[in-house]
Amino acid sequence: MAGAQQLPCASPLPNASTAKGLVLFGTCGWSDDSILRCGRFYPAWVKSAEQRLEFYGTHFPCVEVDSSTYAIPRPSVTANWAARVPAGFAFHFKAFGLFCHRQCSFSSLPAEVKQALQQREAGSGLGGGGGGGVTLSLEQLGPELEAAVWGAFHACLEPVMKAGRMGCVVFQFQLSFKPCPDSRAHVEHCRRRLDPRVPMAVEFRNRAWFAGPAAAADTARWLASLAPLGGAALVAADELRHETYVSRGGYGAAAAAAPPMPEVLPIALEVSDPRFTYVRLHRREGSRERLLRQEEAQAWAQRLASLVPQLSGPAYFLIGTDWEDAPVVNAGLLAAALPPHMRLDWRAALAAAAAGRRGTIHSLFAGVGKRAAQAPPAAAVRAPAAAEGASAAPLEGACGRSGPDEEVEEEADCKVRLGTAAVPEAPLETDSSNGAGGEGQRGGVLWT
Repeated sequence: MAGAQQLPCASPLPNASTAKGLVLFGTCGWSDDSILRCGRFYPAWVKSAEQRLEFYGTHFPCVEVDSSTYAIPRPSVTANWAARVPAGFAFHFKAFGLFCHRQCSFSSLPAEVKQALQQREAGSGLGGGGGGGVTLSLEQLGPELEAAVWGAFHACLEPVMKAGRMGCVVFQFQLSFKPCPDSRAHVEHCRRRLDPRVPMAVEFRNRAWFAGPAAAADTARWLASLAPLGGAALVAADELRHETYVSRGGYGAAAAAAPPMPEVLPIALEVSDPRFTYVRLHRREGSRERLLRQEEAQAWAQRLASLVPQLSGPAYFLIGTDWEDAPVVNAGLLAAALPPHMRLDWRAALAAAAAGRRGTIHSLFAGVGKRAAQAPPAAAVRAPAAAEGASAAPLEGACGRSGPDEEVEEEADCKVRLGTAAVPEAPLETDSSNGAGGEGQRGGVLWT
């Protein structure tokens, strides 16, 4: 952002070192089309991508950048983001897909790596037309070009680190990533490659990593052993079985008549990095079904009450229930279920930090929060609707991949099939390729 001024630090605002015992809520992205259309979170005067991020930063202390899975943002873009939020705010980046999947499409690679590949593979069929549909593995890239990709990823994080707005990098390993020596070696490889200054959070979608107390404890001990490399926190992911595993051919007419009952898959509740823990909550199908029931919020309050005392820092809780303002409503429900000593009143913290700073860029930014405060928060307005509980069964999914026992493992987080499809062209207000200020979106939904 040309001419952007960095917001000054403010000691009353919490950060990773001062938020011990607090739960910090955020959402997976900030520019979902449906939340813009519903008009219940962003007010009418918020027009640009930059204004959306500034407004978001007055309501939430952190956000998960999901689009970095599909394309690495340019440093100028992440510097823009860091300049739009107050001190104490944290950006969590999902790791670039190549690092987790060990393969990616040619078109998703940084421009300098694509150019080097085309030069290296001149005449082999990779170059010429651009090679957008070609899938490349880590082995095909080789150590030198893999290092270049890591370099581009670190370059996008550097402005955020310098601004003091860095949270962690989330490595999401898919259902096919099963516990075995080779998988452990790859996680350790990623931790060695990731800058040791950057905290790492590891999500295993395959529940075999923590199926039962013994497996969970063993996985946590192993991740804790990575502390000399920079540490690794085990992500607690809340997902529904029917949104993760889909029968071959989909639900069909019979399933539509008798849809599956929601069942939460096992959740990893182990602390492997005492500096923080990281929760990801997803509801990927339907509309009002994505609003949490009161008993679900209470269950999370109990889980967090057992985790937080083990931490020297915060519990980050990121919500991916992307339907209209459902993430905001769910954040309000979850916060209300927590005991007061675990809640963070982010807007009050911002107001305290801005006190006495009239005439500064910080006081101007605080005006955004003041205008927002003139109307009741969306979460407070709509919490009763969520409490009514939409328990109707979610709609059927798609995006399947053949698996054992006549099941398809649905990689619901992969809106783009890494390694088998080109990354879509970024819209005008996305982050990764055109330098504008918005978080990535595709097809009207957030990348999650």
